Amino acid sequence: MAYFGVFDGHGGNKACDYLMHNLHVNLFNQKDHFRFAFCLRLASWGLAIMLLMVCLRAGRFDQAFKEAFKLSDEQLITELTKRGLASGSSACCALLVNNLLTVAWAGPSFTVFSFHLCFPF
Repeated sequence: MAYFGVFDGHGGNKACDYLMHNLHVNLFNQKDHFRFAFCLRLASWGLAIMLLMVCLRAGRFDQAFKEAFKLSDEQLITELTKRGLASGSSACCALLVNNLLTVAWAGPSFTVFSFHLCFPF
């Protein structure tokens, strides 16, 4: 199992940084969907890529993403309002579990899938 998240901040990096550190936590803290999470973070030039290996407990990943995005949005608005900041971020996330890929996104972002077959000459 693997999780990937790409966040592109606009109006500053505060929202992007917040999502980088909290969206996956909100996703994997949903006890109905996940039991354990281990996180490795890689960041490069404001582009955050999260990779998480998790132990699966039966659940609906589309619903888990919806709940995590909603909760993260509410928390982000509260956090930015407390600090008097204005920032935003798009998010594009993918969760791969046993050959099942679940993708979720918010804001002006999207995912492009490409499949390339290689044949020997």
